[in-house]
Amino acid sequence: MAPKKVKASEMLKIAEVMKKKAKAESFNKGMPLVILDPPTVDAVAASESAHVKHGPLSPPIEPSRKRPCEVKFLVPSPPPLKAINANNLNYARINKLKGAYTKMEVKKVQLGEALKSLDSAIKEQEAQHQAEIGARDAEWLKV
Repeated sequence: MAPKKVKASEMLKIAEVMKKKAKAESFNKGMPLVILDPPTVDAVAASESAHVKHGPLSPPIEPSRKRPCEVKFLVPSPPPLKAINANNLNYARINKLKGAYTKMEVKKVQLGEALKSLDSAIKEQEAQHQAEIGARDAEWLKV
């Protein structure tokens, strides 16, 4: 059977899938991804890919004379910069204290109103007692 002809775009897709698979496997093993030679898109090379001799799967013992390998490392992006000053450091504490202060002011007003109503109730009772004392004194004088 004759070898099947493959388009360059299909070879590129296959190469990308193989890269992704290698990256996923190396990530699972905790090893960094090493790209030795990026694939070239060449129609002649694509047609001759069936006759290409593949190298060994284990790394060579002697150093390679080719260009150095590219190694990709995932580096987290830096956090956004904020202006730091004394006001920002105490902002949350100040807001918390403001909330507590507002609650205390409301409680103070409520207690003040309760005190006024109790004062008026005491004055009414005092007036009633004075009236009762006056009525008893009048009865006492009659007897």
